[in-house]
Amino acid sequence: MNAIVKKIMELSKNLGYLALQYAYVSLYWLLTLAKAQVQKWHHCSAQKKVQKTYSGLGAEIYSAHKLGHDSDWARLPAVQQQLKLVEEVESKVFQVDAVVEQINNDFAAKKAELQAHYAAKRQATETRPAGKTDDRPT
Repeated sequence: MNAIVKKIMELSKNLGYLALQYAYVSLYWLLTLAKAQVQKWHHCSAQKKVQKTYSGLGAEIYSAHKLGHDSDWARLPAVQQQLKLVEEVESKVFQVDAVVEQINNDFAAKKAELQAHYAAKRQATETRPAGKTDDRPT
């Protein structure tokens, strides 16, 4: 009878650790989802800025074309300034992408850490008699 109570306690403890593991993973997943969503909003904002700077660059090139600078428009200061703006804004888009990737990598690492931690706790709760490797009667 004592062995049955021990086994029930062991199973309930293991189930508790499993529930804690999934609760923590779910919590970290929700936090990661919120962080990633904020970064996606930043990404959309950066994409809009990229479109605006492309539009500004196109306007400068078109105005140079209208003025008759067909061959040397790339050397005009206004076009050079617009090109620098485009490069800066595109780099911000890549930075946001890198942040989102880092958030996902952090979540994967935290999930693996939690799984290992609670697997070790579940393993520690299992008690087996020293000489037995199987619970089947012999």
